[in-house]
Amino acid sequence: MFVRDPNDSGDSYAISILDSPANATLEDYLLNFDYLYKSGAIGKNLYDLVPQYEADIRSLNVKIKRLQMQIERMNRRR
Repeated sequence: MFVRDPNDSGDSYAISILDSPANATLEDYLLNFDYLYKSGAIGKNLYDLVPQYEADIRSLNVKIKRLQMQIERMNRRR
């Protein structure tokens, strides 16, 4: 994703979604349920569950990352 410098210097640079502090889930894509809610595709009861869903996905991704690191360490020992 290309991002413009917020100081309006005219500079732009590439940033990975994975490296963005705005990435609540640590996925390699962006999730945005605002459109679904504003368009009426999901109701308020489901929209209110989005923060917990994002937290759950983030927690799973942290666990997966930890397991990946363990597997990499084990493979290096071989």
